[in-house]
Amino acid sequence: VTFAAEASAKARCTKPELRLRLSCKPRVMVGNQHIVQVEIANPGSGDATGVMLLESLPEGVSHEAGAALEFEVGTLKAGETRQLDLILTAEQAGLIDNVMTARADANLQTTASCQFEVIAPALALTVEGPKRKYLERPATFVVNIDNPGTASAKEVQLVAQLPKGLQYVDANHMGEYDQATHSVYWSLAELPASERGSVQLTALPISPGEHTIRAATKALQGLEDRAERSLQV
Repeated sequence: VTFAAEASAKARCTKPELRLRLSCKPRVMVGNQHIVQVEIANPGSGDATGVMLLESLPEGVSHEAGAALEFEVGTLKAGETRQLDLILTAEQAGLIDNVMTARADANLQTTASCQFEVIAPALALTVEGPKRKYLERPATFVVNIDNPGTASAKEVQLVAQLPKGLQYVDANHMGEYDQATHSVYWSLAELPASERGSVQLTALPISPGEHTIRAATKALQGLEDRAERSLQV
């Protein structure tokens, strides 16, 4: 009597993987929304389960859900790729390093980042002119507007208010004198970053004493600044 027997078992080993990539435009104006494109992929041979995206927002940007973000992706099948958009709001000027982490079961983890710059305009106002003048001798003042920011300032408005002891004579660059407010007004459509705009104002001292010219400027996005210059007559 002869006996023979055979038995076999097969096991297929799979290995899930995670790959994360972030991309975005290099610049965004302060106050605007910025889209970070997120690509999460599983280039492995098995399904990745319990996939999560996590991020702690850097300073300078915000999200409606808060500073600590979590997003549940779920299961990524082998070879599957998903694309998502992370919408951030630019809050303050500076270089932003946006870092995101992807995690999954079986201790899978990977990190990716993208950098972009939040640009913003700024205004800095100064008034130059003589400190002393004789009565009824014309005094010329120069009002300077600087933009030390990283973006153009739009719709810049400038006003210089004269004291009662100074009489308006003239102004350049289409400055308009308003007798009711005893002030001169200028308008500038745009002031590029790191540029300076200057206007000139001439007034006639009509009474002795110390008189102060007060200047103010404002632009879009709530930009404003003030400066003054005193004259001893």
